[in-house]
Amino acid sequence: MFWRIVLSLLGIGVGLVFVIYSYKITRTTGEFSWAVKYFGAGGTNTAIKLIGVIVILVSLFFLFGIVSL
Repeated sequence: MFWRIVLSLLGIGVGLVFVIYSYKITRTTGEFSWAVKYFGAGGTNTAIKLIGVIVILVSLFFLFGIVSL
């Protein structure tokens, strides 16, 4: 149970970093052509934020026992 909490908090932290610093991550990694194609202008920022939200949700599901790894 202790490790479930630790890993979940770590995942939530990583997801928040993706959401908060999506612009800086985009400047570092460059544009994702598939994201721009499907999401339009600013699609890379949108894709990075979606990845962050998905990481947060999976971490919360893991914390509450909905998903097990």
